[in-house]
Amino acid sequence: MNVFKSIESCLDAQRASVTISESAPVFVPGTKDEAFLLVHGWSASPESVRFLTKHLADAEFGVLVPVLPGHGTDALDQVRFGPVDWFNAAREALELLCEKYSKVHVLGVSMGGSIALQLAALETERVTSTITVNAPVAFDDPGFAEAVLSGPADAPLPGWSAPMFMGDAVPEISYQDRRRKSAADLLSVCTLARELLPRIEVPLLVLQSKSDTIVSPKNADIIYANASSKRKEIGWLTHSFHCAQLDIDRSRIAELALEFASCCE
Repeated sequence: MNVFKSIESCLDAQRASVTISESAPVFVPGTKDEAFLLVHGWSASPESVRFLTKHLADAEFGVLVPVLPGHGTDALDQVRFGPVDWFNAAREALELLCEKYSKVHVLGVSMGGSIALQLAALETERVTSTITVNAPVAFDDPGFAEAVLSGPADAPLPGWSAPMFMGDAVPEISYQDRRRKSAADLLSVCTLARELLPRIEVPLLVLQSKSDTIVSPKNADIIYANASSKRKEIGWLTHSFHCAQLDIDRSRIAELALEFASCCE
């Protein structure tokens, strides 16, 4: 019997919902009794963390990257889902990994980092450690909030622009036509994560790009100051903007994550 049958069954259901083939979920069993759950960001997909997936898998860890509901399809589909759906999808993936591995580390990128913080707060018995990369808990951007509220819920959100890179530009599958309702859901995810910070006790590594123009670096300080973890660290990234997992810092992120995970009991 395939011991990973339950994981594959879950991923088969996700694959059936994805219409952008390159956005499909990813699972690499690994050879260790230890795994990483990777959570992608808003409007992105598992494809956006492909470099991290490979680096962690090459270190023989199991790696699971689910597709959050409404992703891997189109922006209108994303409007059908929100914070609770995204959290529950990540929690289901965590539960499946915990059935097969003795330790599970959660690594989230951008909004995925906010969801990782929620898991750290509410799934303390299952999460061995949490690593966030440019995770927002406070945008502090009145203009963004105004844009969200200045039109119909399913109307396109103005102001989208291609991500910046310090290194060569790296393609990413991401919705360019983002909708106001989903942007409001993004803000809700951030607020929920911030409210839960005092409940986080698992080891926590907060990675933040100093030059991030989307998520202010002060978010790292907020997370660090309010989390209750006895072991918590901030790692500053100096060779990336917001999409650090695709930029020059991508190998450093994986290396720091592996180093941090290796020290977690």
